[in-house]
Amino acid sequence: MSVTIISDRQKGLLWGLEKYWPNASTRYCARHIFANLKCKFTGLNVTGLFWKACRAANQYDFERAMSQIRAKDQNCCEWLRKIPPAQWSRSGFDHHVKSDHVTNNMTKSFNKWVDEVRDKPFLTILEHIRRQLMVRMLKKYQLGETWQDHLTPYARERLNQSSNEAKRIKVFGGRGELFECCQAGYRNFLVHITYGTCEYGMWQVSGVPCKHAVAAILHKGGQPENYVHHYLTKESFMMTYMGTINPIPDECAWPEVEAEPSPNVVVPVKVGSPDIKAPVGRPKKKRTKEPGETKLTNKRFTIKCSACRCLGHNKRGCPNFPKTTRTIEGSNRTSSSAHV
Repeated sequence: MSVTIISDRQKGLLWGLEKYWPNASTRYCARHIFANLKCKFTGLNVTGLFWKACRAANQYDFERAMSQIRAKDQNCCEWLRKIPPAQWSRSGFDHHVKSDHVTNNMTKSFNKWVDEVRDKPFLTILEHIRRQLMVRMLKKYQLGETWQDHLTPYARERLNQSSNEAKRIKVFGGRGELFECCQAGYRNFLVHITYGTCEYGMWQVSGVPCKHAVAAILHKGGQPENYVHHYLTKESFMMTYMGTINPIPDECAWPEVEAEPSPNVVVPVKVGSPDIKAPVGRPKKKRTKEPGETKLTNKRFTIKCSACRCLGHNKRGCPNFPKTTRTIEGSNRTSSSAHV
């Protein structure tokens, strides 16, 4: 089975992937790379250029962004060059994966899962994760059964976006399946419909025809939805969640297993709690945040002015209530209170 794993470049994790998943496609989270870059090159502003290089789906755009970073700081560019582009830039991603994710932000939902049991024993955490996955597998399968489209909602949304953008592209083609796509203000790209390739690169990376590919397919008289990769279809989605995780009884109801020592039989061993000396203070439950990670809040409010009753500002900065008027009214209230 081919899998793709996005990590934050933890040394222990990289060692484990190399040992136990040697054939897995590996990527590094671009957000973590950028956080390390900001710590190493403090005061250097290459935010836009970094993400431009990260999201570049072809070699030309990637090299152009990297040359702009080199113009700002050569050491920063050399530091980024040491990280293989195949692990953090779309221009080097494996085209068989059909995923253009450059971050592992999806793990935030997993962190939310384990928040309430983060300080529990290891087996308790695993049992909690098993139950969460058991419910998730069922909900995803039931969700897929309600879809009327043969494409996933994600693929359909991406395809609709490409179709809208394709209206501004002119297509020129001769005999065969090769087309030249031109758009004012942008460079031209070649699209080969039979091979499923576009020089822009996003079709090969994401599996959904980009705006250039959609324009070429429509020019030929085809249906763009027929050129979406089968990984992004309802059938593949249902196959992904077709498996199930069965509920298990409580530990007290587990049968006892007795076995004689043998080279082919593993004798169960009772493992007691480790001898750990509890540190001083309350146990830590919150995870350690990364450098530059913003704090999320659920508070949503809007300021309301007490003078004009409008939203978006307060009385001190009210454009409808001049400062001179506020000063005169304030002095009048002061004088009137003094007479009283």
